[in-house]
Amino acid sequence: MYDLMVRNGRVVDGTGNPWFRADVAVKDGRIAAIGRIEDKADRVIDAEGLYVAPGFVDVHCHADFTVLDPNNPRDFKLRQGITTECAGQCGESAAPVNPDTLDLLKAYVAFEAPVEGVLSWRWRTFDEYLRELESFDIPTNFVPMVGHGTVRIDAMGFENRPPTGTELARMKATVREAMEAGAFGFSVGLAYAPGDYAQSDEVIELAKVSAAYGGMFGTHMRDYSDRIFESLEESFDVAREAKLPVVISHIGVQGEANAGRIGEVLDTIEQAREEGLEVATDVYPLAAGTTLRLLLPHWVSEGSLEALFRRLCDPDERSRMKAAMVAETARIAADTAVCRWDEIRLARVLSEPNGRFQGMTISEISRHRGTDPETTVMDLVLEERCQATMYRIFKQTEDLTTAVVHPLTMIETDAMGFVEGNPSIGQYGSFPRVLGYYVREKKLLRLEEAVRKMTSCAAQTMGLRRKGMLREGADADITIFDLDTVSASLDGNKCYPQGIEYVVVNGQVVVDGGRYEGAMAGRVVRRDRAKACYRTSRVRPATG
Repeated sequence: MYDLMVRNGRVVDGTGNPWFRADVAVKDGRIAAIGRIEDKADRVIDAEGLYVAPGFVDVHCHADFTVLDPNNPRDFKLRQGITTECAGQCGESAAPVNPDTLDLLKAYVAFEAPVEGVLSWRWRTFDEYLRELESFDIPTNFVPMVGHGTVRIDAMGFENRPPTGTELARMKATVREAMEAGAFGFSVGLAYAPGDYAQSDEVIELAKVSAAYGGMFGTHMRDYSDRIFESLEESFDVAREAKLPVVISHIGVQGEANAGRIGEVLDTIEQAREEGLEVATDVYPLAAGTTLRLLLPHWVSEGSLEALFRRLCDPDERSRMKAAMVAETARIAADTAVCRWDEIRLARVLSEPNGRFQGMTISEISRHRGTDPETTVMDLVLEERCQATMYRIFKQTEDLTTAVVHPLTMIETDAMGFVEGNPSIGQYGSFPRVLGYYVREKKLLRLEEAVRKMTSCAAQTMGLRRKGMLREGADADITIFDLDTVSASLDGNKCYPQGIEYVVVNGQVVVDGGRYEGAMAGRVVRRDRAKACYRTSRVRPATG
């Protein structure tokens, strides 16, 4: 007797091979059999007319803090077919925590964290953080990475200088502790403070620690505009020197002057692979979110929070900031500077007076407030005490299409995971967008190739050996969808996708006939280098 049987479906197993008709049997949280199966099961799902795939793997997200919010149902990932989330990206992880720099860390991650008072912040080490997470009911499998920004804040705050020998030793020790606790790799965010305060040699030394434990390196590069090829070369240097796989986050090109160059970028990555470097990349098909603070010049964040806020209150410093922001806008957007502010939307603020601006573009907010866009950004960062979040919806350009369909790219949401305000549409529909638009509507991807990008490719890249494919012995993470109807809503705030009919996490049906009723079957996944695989926390009981 099996626990679950999925009958009559078209199985897309994640390998990229053509679909085939088969039954899928589940026992004790694993795939027990695939084929024509006569045995009975406690629960049978009739998947006639539907496709049966491995659970989708969100290879890049920022769920590190919102997953600890008991008031956040976090159903938006499950309802788009995602069963595993890879967090700790862009240099932003929840640990290590140094009490002496905790205020700086809170401000650094405020844009992706729950409101003040929800998190306990009682953990200090990476292992303590994972233990805290393991005490929670979570909806998806959680794959952690350790972030360079958090590690640097622990050792030296927001100091804009190379680390001392003692500080570098502390950073290496905290990365080592994280890897021993089960982190899957080391990530950096070199496009914003404090990541961009680091030189390449610092990054390489820390990446070597990840490499020693069989981990990988994820990088939000320094630049995706005029200096994108320099940034790519820096990424390749880390792979060469540290001898580890590298994943380049958010592949794409910025600025009107660089339109049409994504092919060159992807060719450069392929050339690095021909050299023998293990390089992969991911792409967001809908939208990307981050802190509004990112739009300020990076020198504004140097030192303490008090210093940052003093600069934002100083007329001379504000004039200097505005000049730098205008120059940066001109650099990345060429002669269409206004479009930058028309595309960036305010996702979440925590103060009541600014709540009415959530979902508006910076241009729209500026018109309401009677200020220029640069002043609007400076004012909002100050008024929200660094807790404002923004997102950008991407136009469906040829560059974006080229990136999504390229065989080296994986799919990400880049989602923060908060439910207040106006979260990005990518948080709700990135993966259905690939199936509905690129596969069904435009026929730019074979179905099997799209599923491979969203499952086995991501699982292999991250080192998840029991995920990403439907095969006997694999974890029973399964997504069942209707290709005729699957689609993402592009209409606005908190709109769930269509066509994701059933989702199974570790053998438990959590989305049933398109409905989610609160089941929590996710696990914290810890890498175990001794066994060259991974171990998981226990499955916690469903809460609904």
